[in-house]
Amino acid sequence: MTIVFVHGLPETSEIWTPLLTTLGREARPVALPGFGTPRPDGFSGTRDAYAEWLGTRLKQLGQPVDIVGHDLGALLTLRVVSAFDIPVRSWVVDVANIFHPHFVWPKRVHDLQIPGVGEALLKTTREAHPDDPQSTVSRLVEEGVPRDLAHVIGKAHDEVMSQSILDFYRSAVPNVAAGWWEDIT
Repeated sequence: MTIVFVHGLPETSEIWTPLLTTLGREARPVALPGFGTPRPDGFSGTRDAYAEWLGTRLKQLGQPVDIVGHDLGALLTLRVVSAFDIPVRSWVVDVANIFHPHFVWPKRVHDLQIPGVGEALLKTTREAHPDDPQSTVSRLVEEGVPRDLAHVIGKAHDEVMSQSILDFYRSAVPNVAAGWWEDIT
């Protein structure tokens, strides 16, 4: 049975590298479009586009999977396992509370949703020196990511990743679950 790992933001699939080296079974980290990978032509980056993209990737595996979702990956995992016809044997997520239909985004996300403000915040984050507390690297280290891995992921935080973050959050108003609870199966 394959384990699929879905990363959060502002991360890349490399976030799973330390864990993958310790597993004794087949595991596949997925690299969400725009997070260290190109975005396909015409990909909108909305929460629905990411959920559909993940659902398609899981279907392509052709077998039931165990799926682990973190952060944004957790929200997409919850959507896929609750509303898509995907062969999933088991799933686990963190931040499940964010999927509640009455969840309120924190101030930083509200700021990212504001045109101009979000772009400026992410530009500061991605261009800051790695030791600056506002940098992608420092923010990841603060969350527990080893510094060397945080540097690898921080280098991937480019304008494409910033736009992907903005597209996702701006499509998740008032929260990520808005409109998703109606068709949960």
